Amino acid sequence: MTISGDDDNVKYVSLLTDNHSIYYYILMSPKLQGGYTNFQPSGYVLTVGGKTFHLSFNNHQTVTLNVGEKQAVAMNLYGSDGSNVNLSHQAYVSRQIIPQKLGDGTAVKGKGYVLECAIPLADLQGISSTSGQTISLKNPNLWTGSLKVSGGSTGPIVLAGIGALIAVGSVWQFSTRPQKRGPRQS
Repeated sequence: MTISGDDDNVKYVSLLTDNHSIYYYILMSPKLQGGYTNFQPSGYVLTVGGKTFHLSFNNHQTVTLNVGEKQAVAMNLYGSDGSNVNLSHQAYVSRQIIPQKLGDGTAVKGKGYVLECAIPLADLQGISSTSGQTISLKNPNLWTGSLKVSGGSTGPIVLAGIGALIAVGSVWQFSTRPQKRGPRQS
């Protein structure tokens, strides 16, 4: 994800959900050395089924870590209805080596922060289930637009069913295809 007009300050972002939690992951990984690699503690807007929550971490303060270190940070969820929830041990920040380039194209090793977060649905007041709901995450401090997923786990049965349909379709397609014969040898 990037901000419009800035294709160098890349953020790798993932948003997932199941029947119990919403998960997201953000890696600050600018292409060029000197880009924005810090942990961003505020500006996150999570929308679940039309209800908006403003998320902040570590009391709106960044952290300073060495490569390989990991730190739990407090998370605050402020709902559009005035609900206010503080969570501990649901968000972690770490720092890792990332590939970057100098202005002349020389490859170098940089350092980027990672935010990993799990938000239990039970802690989102006014939200009963993610099944069939649209969930979105945005942070205009970091990227333009938003990530969206549909809530609820499809479960392994659906995935196995899709795999079986593909297998049956392939067998049918190949069994109804006319056989090609090679040149006859005398």
